[in-house]
Amino acid sequence: MKFNFFEKIELIISNPSKFFDKIQKEKNLSETFKFYFIFVFLSVLINILFSLQDIIKSNLDLSLPKYLLFILVLAIFILLVVFITSATSFIIYWIYHIIIKTFKGKEKYLETYKLLYAATPLLLVSLIPYYEIFKIIFYPLFIIAAIDTFYIEYIGLQKLQKLSKENAITVIIISVLIAIFSILFLLKHNILTL
Repeated sequence: MKFNFFEKIELIISNPSKFFDKIQKEKNLSETFKFYFIFVFLSVLINILFSLQDIIKSNLDLSLPKYLLFILVLAIFILLVVFITSATSFIIYWIYHIIIKTFKGKEKYLETYKLLYAATPLLLVSLIPYYEIFKIIFYPLFIIAAIDTFYIEYIGLQKLQKLSKENAITVIIISVLIAIFSILFLLKHNILTL
């Protein structure tokens, strides 16, 4: 049985155990990738649209051809960011797959990549524009979504990779620590700004 985009969201949030049981029937990466790609596209688009008013205010004297060129460059930029971000998921989940295998994960990379569905709460929060007043609601919702994501990930690891409860918890803790240290490293070297 195939689910549409909204049915997947509803089932992931309401019954992750049932969702991961049903999603085992997906036999390729494309469905998971499409799901993630839609969220990344919408998130980038929403955030750029909210920032656009500031950009336009500072360039009110532009001629029509320059505005058209600006829109074209902006569209190319959005697509480039979305494709790079989406493609990066394959690398991140390959590293995750190595960690899972270290802790007795039994299935192939495809099942690890399906764990990307567990990020749905965070992906939903990413649709909130990270702009002015919205920042006030972004942070609390981000924390709640992160906790929910860990819970869904925990269930997914047991269902998709047949990990024991202890190993599932260990994989999540190690992955979170790696993510935190990676972000701190990128911030320290001015590669990433929050």
